[in-house]
Amino acid sequence: MKKYFLAKTIKGKEYIYSRDSAMLCSEQSRLYLLDLLNSKKYQLKNDNETWHLYENDWYTNDYISKEIIRTKTRVFVRGI
Repeated sequence: MKKYFLAKTIKGKEYIYSRDSAMLCSEQSRLYLLDLLNSKKYQLKNDNETWHLYENDWYTNDYISKEIIRTKTRVFVRGI
């Protein structure tokens, strides 16, 4: 099972992302959460920033400290 994380990035430079905003997400709800964060502009400073989906590798585990969770009625972020 692959693991994914969401992070803020600048449009056109998706290979560079903010390590402070990186959040783990489940494989089942990753696309829903990505659309939700972008549509609500969650913590985005301007229109040039966006949320992007990345595949989690062994070297990203060191700095990811948050997890975004979707339940039936809510979406919340918690620390790992």
